[in-house]
Amino acid sequence: MKYLLDTNILLAYLKKAPYAEFIENTYNISDHENISAISIVTYAELFSFVIRRKWGDDKKHKLNKLLLKFPIAYIDRNDLTLRFSEIDAYCQNKHSANPPGFSAIKLSDNDIWIAATASLSNSTLITTDKDFIPIDKAFINLLHVDQTLN
Repeated sequence: MKYLLDTNILLAYLKKAPYAEFIENTYNISDHENISAISIVTYAELFSFVIRRKWGDDKKHKLNKLLLKFPIAYIDRNDLTLRFSEIDAYCQNKHSANPPGFSAIKLSDNDIWIAATASLSNSTLITTDKDFIPIDKAFINLLHVDQTLN
């Protein structure tokens, strides 16, 4: 299975949150038979978080160690730019694929880049973020994880 991990999933692994253990036990994202990656956007979001929260060397070291486990998917491709544009138009209810009665939704640009990366890499996006639910099946395969899982 191919997975793309959202930023909140890596933060859960760093915090050793109970739902991170659930993800690992249920989907085996670290198993060598699965391919789990992150978007360069997730990478940037994590380091922005480090700066804003003034993480110390120990936390930064743990983050860097965790990041070594996952290849990074970059967004400097024309097809990815086009997929971003399609998802953005869909979110604004301006795409020919919008179903009748669809209401425009707000999805941040970073989340659209992450969704576009999952879409083009044929990866299942694992997240705790409900904002992705409206584009599930239209552009991505989504695994939404409930943070209250123990």
